[in-house]
Amino acid sequence: MLKVKNLSAGYGDIQILFNVSMEIKDGEVVALIGANAAGKTTTIKCISGLIKEISGEIYFEGKKINNIPAYERVNLGLIQVCEGRSLFPMMTVQENLYLGAYSKRARKKLNESLETVYELLPDLYTKKSQLAGSLSGGQQQMVAIGRGLMGVPKILIMDEPSLGLAPVITQRVFEIIEKIKEQGTTVLLVEQNVVKTLELADRGYVMENGRIIMNEEAKSLLRNDNLRKAYMGI
Repeated sequence: MLKVKNLSAGYGDIQILFNVSMEIKDGEVVALIGANAAGKTTTIKCISGLIKEISGEIYFEGKKINNIPAYERVNLGLIQVCEGRSLFPMMTVQENLYLGAYSKRARKKLNESLETVYELLPDLYTKKSQLAGSLSGGQQQMVAIGRGLMGVPKILIMDEPSLGLAPVITQRVFEIIEKIKEQGTTVLLVEQNVVKTLELADRGYVMENGRIIMNEEAKSLLRNDNLRKAYMGI
């Protein structure tokens, strides 16, 4: 579904990514893990079209998308749930959800998608008329995930969905991602919570200093002693 080949990118004169290659198959949950400043967010920004790569190729469903702008990638079904939630605080929960369905293909399924989101996230239905800015951090994260799903993603790219959340809310976030997986949506998950991420994922890529240093099945990565010491504190 998604293939990245020899991707290099950066900001101004500072290069962050060096020949990053990865592949995500239809229906998979793939983890991208690594320390802070490893290049994870830069990678997914390139995939989403938010920054321009220096070199390399990005393919989505067999089509090269390097020169396709971000909004058109959304139309193709490549949807990102950004770190930090980025909601409109003075708009209601439901209004924020509607914004996720701005593309033509998503608007055709707006009512169906809204029903699906409320089934997956029933707390949002009870708060649909509440201003997003009045919600807790965990509730806002649920809105951000719901908004992403309103775009009818073929692949959902999630950047640190549990960042700053209490453990009980973090558990809920991972349960939701598990349900998204069960519904057949492909997921690329960037997360600092390495154990929970690899327990959920099918495969994982480990990034260090802008390079992919490991690419294995998630279960294998969980058993890797060096990885356990570096990222899991075990």
